[in-house]
Amino acid sequence: MDHAIPSDVAVLDIDGDGYADRMYVGDMAGQLWRFDVSNGSNANNLVAGGVIASLGTRDDSPHTAAATRRFYNPPDVAAVTNRGTSPFFNIAIGSGYRGHPLNGALPHPTPDNTIQDRFYAIRDYHPFDKLTQAQYNALSVPHDSDLIDITILTNGVPPPVPAAAVGWKLTLNQPGNSWVGEKVLAASSTFNNQILFTTYSPNASVSSDPCTAGAGNNRLYAISVFDGSPVANLNNQNNLSITDRSTTLAQGGIAPGVTFLFPAPQAGANGSPPPPNQQPVVCMSGAEVLGVCHNFNSRMKTVWSEQDAN
Repeated sequence: MDHAIPSDVAVLDIDGDGYADRMYVGDMAGQLWRFDVSNGSNANNLVAGGVIASLGTRDDSPHTAAATRRFYNPPDVAAVTNRGTSPFFNIAIGSGYRGHPLNGALPHPTPDNTIQDRFYAIRDYHPFDKLTQAQYNALSVPHDSDLIDITILTNGVPPPVPAAAVGWKLTLNQPGNSWVGEKVLAASSTFNNQILFTTYSPNASVSSDPCTAGAGNNRLYAISVFDGSPVANLNNQNNLSITDRSTTLAQGGIAPGVTFLFPAPQAGANGSPPPPNQQPVVCMSGAEVLGVCHNFNSRMKTVWSEQDAN
């Protein structure tokens, strides 16, 4: 490890025994790490791990300013299964220079918008397998260029993401770099096969008060975990389009990530059991209630099975 890790670590107890089995974390060079924990092993064999994606400048040559992406937030790990395909862990994470949130804004003489931040969904096709250190050392690490770019939609549909794809990427600062300096400064949340995350864009115009920084603008994205397509009609038009991927939040400053509230069900008439799906899930960013939690009250149980079981 040569680069700092400022975020929390995503820790998973895969077998439900109360002990950590898997860890994921990003670093300041745009690398994504995975670690396997073999509980009960000696110190030399307790943990094995390595880089499973390099999405910044760490291994790219020549180094470019646009690729100096940093991960300040913990990965958002979700178990995903789709009919006809093998299950995988989707690891969602966005880049953003939290140490300089105004990067890309005026009143600097020239807006520093050289960093091209992105949101990523990396697929781990070995969700239940523990790898040895030798296997980690032999991994072919994918780079940013190996991911499917789903930024541009055609008739509201992103490019296809093959079943065996490493993952996909969404370029920020869109459309046409109009949101200069857009960056991800909070962890995403995955629910109901949808990824919800917030971004922050500093003001792109000079404040009337030279001693005061503008509050900036926050956006909320709601996209499919499978291909980054829009999942809610946010622009109130007939068909889903690229503008349905995100909406502007009312709050200023730097918006936090999305949290989910599950209101307690209320009993029916004369003490009868509450009707199913009576209380819809509420999504919030800080104190702001979000209007994108469509069909979240229709929660479905996910069942996993071992393919090699007798």
